[in-house]
Amino acid sequence: MVIVVTGGRSPGDDGELRGMRDIFLMPVPFALQWQRSGNGFELSWPGYATNYVLQVSPRVDGTNWVEVPGPFALQNGRFLATSEVVGTNQFFRLRQK
Repeated sequence: MVIVVTGGRSPGDDGELRGMRDIFLMPVPFALQWQRSGNGFELSWPGYATNYVLQVSPRVDGTNWVEVPGPFALQNGRFLATSEVVGTNQFFRLRQK
C-alpha cells in the first residue's frame, strides 16, 4: 500500500492546524516471484492478495488465460504454488478477481 497525503490543514500536537487534508490508501501492484525448486519451480505472491487469482497461458499475449487450481499453501506470509518444468512455454500472471 502507498499512503498519499494531499495538502490542506489538520490539527498538530499543539492544536494548531497543519498541512494535511486528505489521506488515501492506494494499492501498489506487486510482483509474482519465482524460484527454482528441484525439477520444478515455485511461484509466490503476498498473502494479503486474497482478491487475486493465479493464471497460466502458453502465450503472454494470448486471450486463453486459465486459472491455476488451488488451494495454495501460505508460508511466511506468502501464497506458494509449485509447478514442474514442461516442454512448452508457460506464462503466469496474477489477475484481480
